[in-house]
Amino acid sequence: MLDVLLRLQYRAENLGGHLGQGQPEHLDPGNRQDRHSPFRYILRKARNRKQHCDRDLVNLWELGSSQDDRCAIFKLAQRLPSKSLTWDRNTGDPWKPSMDRVDRGRGHERGKVRFVVMLVNLSPPH
Repeated sequence: MLDVLLRLQYRAENLGGHLGQGQPEHLDPGNRQDRHSPFRYILRKARNRKQHCDRDLVNLWELGSSQDDRCAIFKLAQRLPSKSLTWDRNTGDPWKPSMDRVDRGRGHERGKVRFVVMLVNLSPPH
């Protein structure tokens, strides 16, 4: 029985370049978060809706930069949390950033969305 266990053991020479992968000490620290990280939550939520979404992280980052990281309606400065857990904890916050469709009948298409505070998205359409 011991012979079988010894033959099944993973050895460093058998793993080659895969040795240590998945261990936290082998992760690239620069790869954990980047400038697009705050937009991952917003993009995931937009894609989970049943309407069309042709957005990507770079496009969302450019949209936020073009608005000077401010709400398109109230011109309030917005800080996007870098972690999804922070977004989930702030579900009842009416001042947290949100992506708003300019035309509510269409999906989250390029040129048809803007960043606003959640209060704008919760209000009835004009």
